[in-house]
Amino acid sequence: MSEHREDHFLVDWVEDPYARRVLLDNGVFLVDNFREAIVDGRAVDHARSVVPTAF
Repeated sequence: MSEHREDHFLVDWVEDPYARRVLLDNGVFLVDNFREAIVDGRAVDHARSVVPTAF
């Protein structure tokens, strides 16, 4: 198996390969949405809607 797998950094924390795939897919989705918000000039509003108010 290649040492350059995209999920190699998750192996130590998430043993289930399906769970790793879900984390990667949703991470891509989150980053893409944030990038779109930055381009549209609404990064702060988007971040506020994503991050819980406790933070």
